[in-house]
Amino acid sequence: MLLDISTKFTYLQNEKYSFRLMEKQLLTLVKQYPFLTLSEIGKSTQNRPIYCLSLGRGKRKIHVNGAHHANEWITSIIIMRSIEIICRLIQDKSVYLDVNMSNLLERLSYDFVPMVNPDGVELCVNGDINTYDLNYLKQLNEGELNFSRWKANIRGVDLNRNYNAGFEEYSMISEKKGPSYAFYQGEAAESEAESRTLANLTRKRQYDMVFAYHTQGEVIYWTYKEISIANAKEYATIFSKASGYSLDEPDLMAASGGYKDWFILHFRKPGFTIECGHGENPIEVTQINSILTHTLPILVLASKDLGKEE
Repeated sequence: MLLDISTKFTYLQNEKYSFRLMEKQLLTLVKQYPFLTLSEIGKSTQNRPIYCLSLGRGKRKIHVNGAHHANEWITSIIIMRSIEIICRLIQDKSVYLDVNMSNLLERLSYDFVPMVNPDGVELCVNGDINTYDLNYLKQLNEGELNFSRWKANIRGVDLNRNYNAGFEEYSMISEKKGPSYAFYQGEAAESEAESRTLANLTRKRQYDMVFAYHTQGEVIYWTYKEISIANAKEYATIFSKASGYSLDEPDLMAASGGYKDWFILHFRKPGFTIECGHGENPIEVTQINSILTHTLPILVLASKDLGKEE
């Protein structure tokens, strides 16, 4: 079927996507689709809720997250729009990519965390510094008052370098030895409220597969070091074919401390980083429809359990 990617409840405001707009849309989606469940799984450094939107009650558990990096906030609206489209397909009892969408609620449990780094996103999008000192943040941003390139959380820690997977290796080779707008891994693995919240959720839920949405490059990363994961290559091939994104392996600097890497290392199950779109971060919002067209098939085809006969 030709997929309708239009959405009614999830949208941008003034070409931006803020935490408060996402929060409003989360509540709207839960009201519109009663089979969704919204929970607060933790708090950010500045006490903003970190939300998880859950769908389904099946045994197979899949996790999707976005906006580890503040200047990749477009991944939050991509995930939110993906949720709305999937919910509509379920409600309409559609068949998409040979998947009976109405059966997903019984077969699957999706957990979506659209915005891992709400403080960083607010700084990047709105220049919202709240209780943090502007001069300090400017110093971390190499003297710039324009925070649109900011990747870190509000404490200057790159959350996707803050997980316990190659953490010490990265700390030895990284040029960033202290808080910065990007690339500083933190004092210790899971030192940050946001990464610790996501790691705790993952340990609690014991997911069968995880996806971390980032930008940019239109590639799928699916490996960590030489660890062999059952069915990971088969899934990666399916996702690549369906999305048109190529399969790749990150360089050493990018393959350290990341959520996907940590999941593969500690849980020995398939984990994927989806690098959406192209260009420099923050990428143009005009790419949203194109990214949805490429990436939504991945989330639907993740429902297939290659460990069992369909």
